Amino acid sequence: MAPPREWRWWPPASRWCRWACCCTAACGGWWWTTSAPASTGRAGARDESRPRHGARPRAPAQSRPWRTLRGKKWVIHRPIARPLRLALSSAALFAVGVAVVGPGCTPAVDDDDEASEGEGEGEGEGEGEGEGEPSTVTYYRDVKPLLEQKCLACHVGGGIAPFALDDPDAVLAMAGFLAGSVEARTMPPWMPGPRSPPMRDDFSLTDEQIGVFRAFADAVAGSAPDAQPLGDPADAPPPVPPQSFPLTDPDVTGTMAAPYVPTGLDTGEDEFRCFVVDLDVVDTDGDGLRTMIGYRFRPGNALVDHHAILRLYRRADLDQIRAVDDASEGPGWSCFAGDFPETVTIRSVGSIGSWTPGNEGVVLFPGTGVPVGIDPASLQPGEERGVVAVFSMHYNVLNVIGDDGNVDLAAAADESAVELYFAPDDDDDSLLRSFNLPRNMNPDLRRSPIPADATAHVVATTVPLADMAPGARTLIERARLSEVFATGVFAHGHRLLSRVELVADEGTADELVLLDIPAWDYDWQGQYIYVDAHALDVEAPITVRCTYDNSPDNRARVGLDPQSVVVTAGEGTGDEMCIVALQVVGRDPT
Repeated sequence: MAPPREWRWWPPASRWCRWACCCTAACGGWWWTTSAPASTGRAGARDESRPRHGARPRAPAQSRPWRTLRGKKWVIHRPIARPLRLALSSAALFAVGVAVVGPGCTPAVDDDDEASEGEGEGEGEGEGEGEGEPSTVTYYRDVKPLLEQKCLACHVGGGIAPFALDDPDAVLAMAGFLAGSVEARTMPPWMPGPRSPPMRDDFSLTDEQIGVFRAFADAVAGSAPDAQPLGDPADAPPPVPPQSFPLTDPDVTGTMAAPYVPTGLDTGEDEFRCFVVDLDVVDTDGDGLRTMIGYRFRPGNALVDHHAILRLYRRADLDQIRAVDDASEGPGWSCFAGDFPETVTIRSVGSIGSWTPGNEGVVLFPGTGVPVGIDPASLQPGEERGVVAVFSMHYNVLNVIGDDGNVDLAAAADESAVELYFAPDDDDDSLLRSFNLPRNMNPDLRRSPIPADATAHVVATTVPLADMAPGARTLIERARLSEVFATGVFAHGHRLLSRVELVADEGTADELVLLDIPAWDYDWQGQYIYVDAHALDVEAPITVRCTYDNSPDNRARVGLDPQSVVVTAGEGTGDEMCIVALQVVGRDPT
């Protein structure tokens, strides 16, 4: 025989009953406070039989026994007011008693039934909120896939990074450090900020992905050593293979003439060195130019190659370039900012691009290409056609210095190369040849040097797009262009540069941020290709703004002498510069 059922207070199933009781109580209270006889007997009480000004006469209240509108209150009249008020008041008091101190509307249940009932209610209410979502972030399920996609191009055994992240024990040991690095957005090293347009090959982390690293670090810190949140290896999703470079069979390959072993092996200091590389670019259609649609830099030594910038020069200047090379001991010559000492006046005729670790190669904006070569119209009498490249290399040697201080010279040698991919002859004419509009801020910086100890010294200028670079207006007018389409951007500066901004139509309804690097890092400068082409009027005002931090603390942080000194434009390590180049084409490539 089942035990007797007892009534209990506020059982879960009585929700609707309680709502009904509460509503009844509210309605009763409302009627109680608003109900009153039609005539109150107060001095000045209105005689309902008298018409208001401009209103038609109405029947007296007694002929309208149910209700009348007095101002904004519904009024109950004498014939029914007293019994109705009494009934509603009684119902209200009963409802209050039920809702607050009275028994509920459903019988009590056993503990087992109550538990199952609570589970069902929780499932119903929580449906859609974290359904199937695990409560703890684990290494195999959550962190390892992000490392594979965003980090292991560098942080792997034999890579340029100072430590590897391809082992779970290493990740556990560095969980807090990793979370701090990604929250500060110093890693992965993607410099364009959120104001910049969407870029191709963006390997920055989203806020959600950063949250995964933080949650994992918190889980590691809150777990016992024998219960770390590694998870189950079977939960790891299939490895995401790195995106393969889509171009094959390069048309031209240029390689350093000889291997080079960086200096600074005894101190661990970085080195910046330039090398001339001959390029056998064959002119196939007689116009002196080939259209490059992509390139791939082949680092000769992933242990020491930190980044590279590749520029083009006339073959006619090759003897002068080799003279600079011969004046330096060993292959190449020392260079930090520009490719040549300030005493050497050799002008670049173009750029291939740049390389940083993790970036296998660059494919230019679809439908566009970069001309490589020398326009026959610009050749001097008797000048040899063709171009050569200069590799501006940044070496970091810490990875080849052992814990005992010994150096593996064979492991330090570098012999890098570049592969160029040109458009087929049939497609060459259909591609839009892009050209660069570089704005060199060095003259502005010389007029406004960086004061000693300045933390945010700004050098800025605003010019029409057609006047961004020398000769740009002539080129634009010759092509009869009223607008151009930006497909990419490049920025260059030294160590005290802290922010770079490139904005079109700033401060207007048409404002377009073309590049915003809120935390400049000399070690990670590069070339960026837009996801979409951006139309710009040739007379649109373009603002270039460069901000510098010359404080002693920042100088020490970036490896400079923490002294109070005025800094101006120049090619030296302690000098500064700022160059922003916009890559454009004359028609919409899409």
